[in-house]
Amino acid sequence: MNIVLDKVKHNIVFYGFRPQDSLSLHEAYAKKGNYPFRFPPHSVYMLIEVKRESYKQKSLRSVGMTEKFKDGPYIFDSYFESGNLDIAVKVNEYEYDLYMRADSNTRGHHQWFYFSVQARKEGIVRFNILNFTKRSSLYTQGMRIAVYSEKKAQRAVLGELPKLYASWHRGGDNITYKLSKLSQGLYQRAKIL
Repeated sequence: MNIVLDKVKHNIVFYGFRPQDSLSLHEAYAKKGNYPFRFPPHSVYMLIEVKRESYKQKSLRSVGMTEKFKDGPYIFDSYFESGNLDIAVKVNEYEYDLYMRADSNTRGHHQWFYFSVQARKEGIVRFNILNFTKRSSLYTQGMRIAVYSEKKAQRAVLGELPKLYASWHRGGDNITYKLSKLSQGLYQRAKIL
C-alpha cells in the first residue's frame, strides 16, 4: 500500500496493533504468550461481545509488516505491552517516517515511543517520528533515547564491548527535535481543543 505525503508516494511498511478496547488488548497479549490475564466472568464477557459486535468496523486492517516488506532490511514490531508504533512509512532505503499511536486516555497526546526494529543488514538508518505535538523536548538539551541491542549485549557479555551495552542504555546519534509540518497542524488542533 502507498501513502502520498507532500505529493510524493511512499510505501507503508508496517501497521501497528489497534485494539478496539482494553479487553481486546489483554486478550491479544494473553493469546500471544506469557501474559497473565484472567478473563471476566462469562456474563460480563457476553455483554462486552454484544457491544463489540454493534461497533465492529467493516474492514479491519492487518497488523505487522505489510506483505511487500516482510523480507525487507528492517522489520518493525510494536505488538507487545506498551508498544505504540502505529504506522511506518519507507521514505528511502535508509529512512523511515514513523507515526505513534496517541497516548491512552488523552485528547491525542503523542509524547513517547516504544517499538522494536530488527535490522537484517548493517547501516545507519534514520527514523523520523512525525506526530509529536509538544513544542519542545529534553531532546533539544541533549537527551538520548533508550536502546537495547541483542547483538551488542552478547558482545558485551563476551567482553568485546563495554558492559554498558549488556543492558538498556542511552544511544542514538544526530537526535534532533523540531515540529514537522504534520506535528505543527496537530499542535494547533490540540491548542483549540
